[in-house]
Amino acid sequence: MNLLKYILAKGLPRAIKSGLEILGEEGGELRGPLKPLNIQEVNELATLLNEVKKLG
Repeated sequence: MNLLKYILAKGLPRAIKSGLEILGEEGGELRGPLKPLNIQEVNELATLLNEVKKLG
């Protein structure tokens, strides 16, 4: 649930792109005016993804 809330709060395209890149996949380019997540946001997302991996 925390992961879903985070994705919705940060914007679906931005969060999905960063999540794919964290998982080692190409996330593609964002269309303007969207900007990628900053390093702190990417670290938060990585932490949430690790928590989900532990549950599954």
